[in-house]
Amino acid sequence: NWRYQIGTSCLSHPSVAYDGTVYVTAGKLYAFNPDGTIKWTFNGDGCLKHGPSIDSDGTIYVASSGNLYAIKPDGTKKWELSYYYYFGDPVIGSNGFIYINSNGYLCCIDKSNGTIKSSNYGSQYVDTAPLVDDKNRVYIGDDDYGYLQVFDGLNGQLLWKIDLGNSVYTAPALSSVGDEKTILVGVDNKLVSVHTLAKGLANTSWPKAFRDQANTSNVNTA
Repeated sequence: NWRYQIGTSCLSHPSVAYDGTVYVTAGKLYAFNPDGTIKWTFNGDGCLKHGPSIDSDGTIYVASSGNLYAIKPDGTKKWELSYYYYFGDPVIGSNGFIYINSNGYLCCIDKSNGTIKSSNYGSQYVDTAPLVDDKNRVYIGDDDYGYLQVFDGLNGQLLWKIDLGNSVYTAPALSSVGDEKTILVGVDNKLVSVHTLAKGLANTSWPKAFRDQANTSNVNTA
């Protein structure tokens, strides 16, 4: 066990990489060795707070309000995308794209080079991190009209949406009871379950906020 005094209350969740490196965003991105010593830090714009999400090749995706960064495992920058207000964890689809809430829209970004494929999926009121399922459908909630919206992750087409009656405040999660799959979201002060045809999460290293159904934020978990 170990602990490290970062000196700020603005902390993300910790994320664990394949080699045991622990990443935390707190203004900047901290990389800790498994024994708790500092491996490296990445400053970015000094306001990093979303993520860290870890790709299968070890790339780390983190965001501030106005910048999304792809960071190599050695702490050097792969690419940077300056855009509108980012909110929540970037998630990784099975088509080579990253999805993130940007200025109230679902933004689709090519993870190889940081270029935007589309930035206007959904209404202007999406307010959660997205979730990607095994068919590359992207689920995201909005806090103004109370919809859960589902998009084709390849072309951005709205597949369906459902009115949940009140603001959606939490990132979608996927639950399994036997063969039954449901999407769980927090709506006002209730937990709402919505039936889905998904068989599971996308087969990527980070298909939802906190990575997996158990919210481990650890790529080494099954």
